[in-house]
Amino acid sequence: MTGPLYDAGYFRALLLSGSFLVVFGQMILSLCYTYWQAFLAQAICIGIGTGLLFVPSVSILSQYFSTRVAIAVGLAATGSSIGGVIYPIVFHRLQPTVGFGWATRVIGFLQLGTLGIAISVMKVRSLPPTKRKLFDWAAFKEPAYALFTLGIVL
Repeated sequence: MTGPLYDAGYFRALLLSGSFLVVFGQMILSLCYTYWQAFLAQAICIGIGTGLLFVPSVSILSQYFSTRVAIAVGLAATGSSIGGVIYPIVFHRLQPTVGFGWATRVIGFLQLGTLGIAISVMKVRSLPPTKRKLFDWAAFKEPAYALFTLGIVL
């Protein structure tokens, strides 16, 4: 769903709302006491936020790189694996001394800083010549895609 919104020129809105949801979800996670609260904060809020950030972040790279797009996308994807290493180390080191709440808030502040850099440097150079429909119902007529989507939902 973010692809057609990106194509329609809503890059900034996707970037800002996704960044807000990721940081907000992380900060709210520090206040959670029950499972359903953590599920709402992390799975729903952070999940939707990262979903809003993924397509624009990958799509914008092809506007700036014409010859080595694969290397650019590979380097950009490296950021997620670096975060997958850094965030658990930060949490593991901070949690015994400052507690769960502040350990997750520190990670939220790290996310705020890195997403702030992304917001300040990511700009759209050109929009696609044609806009896509928000929902392409004809795609569900292909059995492989319909089963894949059903599998993800379940």
